[in-house]
Order: sequence, then C-alpha cells, then structure tokens
Amino acid sequence: MFFAKFFVVELDIMDAYGVELEDSLDLRKRAERGDVAAQFQMGISYWFRNDTESKIEAVKWFRKAAEQGDSAAQFLLGVCYDNGKGVEQDKAEAVKWYRKAAANGNEDAKQALKIIGLE
Repeated sequence: MFFAKFFVVELDIMDAYGVELEDSLDLRKRAERGDVAAQFQMGISYWFRNDTESKIEAVKWFRKAAEQGDSAAQFLLGVCYDNGKGVEQDKAEAVKWYRKAAANGNEDAKQALKIIGLE
C-alpha cells in the first residue's frame, strides 16, 4: 500500500508537519473561520481516529486547507484518494493532489510522484 511507504507510524505526520494538539473547541472555531493551519490540524485530529466517519471528516478538513494552498493538506488529500481512506479510491484524483502539493514545494508529494513513475 502506497500510504505505508510514507507513514509507518502515524505520529510521524504530526512531527513532520509540526502539528501540536490544542483545545479542540478553539481549533474548530478557527478552522470554521477559514484558518488554514487549524483546518489542517482538524484533519489530522480526525485522521487518527479509527472509524470511517472520522476518515471522511479528516478528508473534509484536508480539502478545505488544500483548496487554500496548504501543501501538506494537498499531499495528505492525495494519500486519502490514493488509498481510498475517507473517499472513494481514485488514483487520478490522488495524482492531481500530489502534483498540486509538489508544485507548492512538498517533498513528500514529489517523492510520491517519483514512486508512481510520474516525475
């Protein structure tokens, strides 16, 4: 599974992108107001829950941050599509988000495109 190549231990995501846990109510308010960093953190906080609904919610927040140009969120949205986590698996959509993230300088996305054979 492609996902496993990047995230053997899920907590590495938090370290790699500098995510710190904070009060969830304040975080949600900031995310709902359009704060990109808060939207990304909301996605991460839902990602670590092991139920389907949480994965769907994670994708929602990753998408909000990704659409505002957050390269980490773009990459993780690509991972979600690549592996069918929280969304229907769609390799073309995964590549689209990997390319956006790579164009924004995300090294993980660049590596993903190399592994896929597209860069």
